[in-house]
Amino acid sequence: MAAGEQFSDLCKKKYSEQAVWFLNGFWNKGMKEEAENVWKFAQKFIELDASNSKDGNEIDEFLSHKFLETLDETMTVLEMRKKLREIDQDANGHMALLEYLVYRYGFGVDETVNAPQGGNQEEIDQAQAKFDELSEALTAQVQAVAELDAAVAELDAAVAELKTVVAELQEAVAATQAAVEELNAAVAELEAAEAKLQAAEDELQAAIDDLHAQEEAYHGAIATAEAKANDDTLGVVKRNRAAAELAQLKAEDPMPLRRAKLTQEASLRKVGKEKKIVAAKREEQEAKRTEQEAKQAEQEAKQAEMEAKQAEQEAKQVEMEAKKAEAEQGQVELEAKMEEASAELAALKAKGGIAEGVLWWMERTEIEADKYLPPSKQKYAHLHKKVDIRAGAEDE
Repeated sequence: MAAGEQFSDLCKKKYSEQAVWFLNGFWNKGMKEEAENVWKFAQKFIELDASNSKDGNEIDEFLSHKFLETLDETMTVLEMRKKLREIDQDANGHMALLEYLVYRYGFGVDETVNAPQGGNQEEIDQAQAKFDELSEALTAQVQAVAELDAAVAELDAAVAELKTVVAELQEAVAATQAAVEELNAAVAELEAAEAKLQAAEDELQAAIDDLHAQEEAYHGAIATAEAKANDDTLGVVKRNRAAAELAQLKAEDPMPLRRAKLTQEASLRKVGKEKKIVAAKREEQEAKRTEQEAKQAEQEAKQAEMEAKQAEQEAKQVEMEAKKAEAEQGQVELEAKMEEASAELAALKAKGGIAEGVLWWMERTEIEADKYLPPSKQKYAHLHKKVDIRAGAEDE
């Protein structure tokens, strides 16, 4: 089989297998120092190849462009396509991880195909099976932790929203109370105005009664004077005196009657004024009542919203607890898989004759999984993030 065909077959391997082949073959040609970068490149391929993930082997032109952009290799579409043609050894329009590594580090197809892979393949395959299980458990745990983080974030958001609504409800309660107090004040002012109106109406009625009494007395005096003036049984002097009195009565109202008329007119004006005040106070009271009812409606709406947010927070709390339980169970399963894989790795190292690349890759997988164990059970000093699901957070 020609080297080109063999290289194409290698490019059909999973991303991790391509990376291990490359590290095995060129470990002592600078790849020992670049192993961590090769790991990162592989993880980025897996991340971009969402439909295939760890089982994928190559990415299309669009994803290849995104991959190169993550390395700050920004270029035009034409420049990118030219570069991809240089990388794409089998010219299928896709970029395999191995193609990129060969291009980046300047190795040839022939030497890559013929790169030494070490011995004891049966033992490696046996160990790799355990590490594949560990990798699957790790993927599941990463997803579980991500879902837990999302659930914690949603719970935090729900708590914050509830606090906001509670504060708004408190403001609404205060506004309603203020509106009630203003309404009560308006009611009191209206009652006071109505009392003053009633007093004015009472004064008016008293003035009217006094006026009627004075008018009756006046008309009675006129009638008496007329009767005397026209009474032929009386002497001339008495009739003349009665006639003079009658003339005086008809000439102008007597002082008590004039005073009664003035008092009645003043009382009538006062009643009119007090009626206007009462009408204004009644209108003000109705406005305050409308405002108080609106504030009460706002308060009730906020109360309903608060209760809904409370229910939402409780649901998010239940969801978070469920996700936490899943993550904790995932830790148990991950720990078990890691113990099995670690035992296989230790056996490989003890046996000897194993290519350095595959050993490094297995240990690097173990280190990555170790981040997701409970802090008390982690055995590596991580330079990257460590995950503590008890706190629902990640430490740098």
